[in-house]
Amino acid sequence: MLYHGDFDWAGIHIANNVMKLCDARSWRFGAEDYIQAVRTIAPKERDLEDVHVAASWDTALGESMRSNGIAIAEEAIASQLVNDLQYSRSKAF
Repeated sequence: MLYHGDFDWAGIHIANNVMKLCDARSWRFGAEDYIQAVRTIAPKERDLEDVHVAASWDTALGESMRSNGIAIAEEAIASQLVNDLQYSRSKAF
């Protein structure tokens, strides 16, 4: 199972539980993905609070988020996720 969520502290908290309970793997949900999103997507008006949550699957993700202070909603990269699905489906047939 692959999982992607919001790049905010609540999203990381939820993902930690999903990863653990469902044996899920990160899907475009690591530090490099976050940095790419910060550089290419206009963030919404929801900066990260001072609270910090460590991502169990990527130790660099929480630090990247804390140092940038920008939250990225999952919807902001939805087109990339859909492209992944379309590519994956075309390879299956």
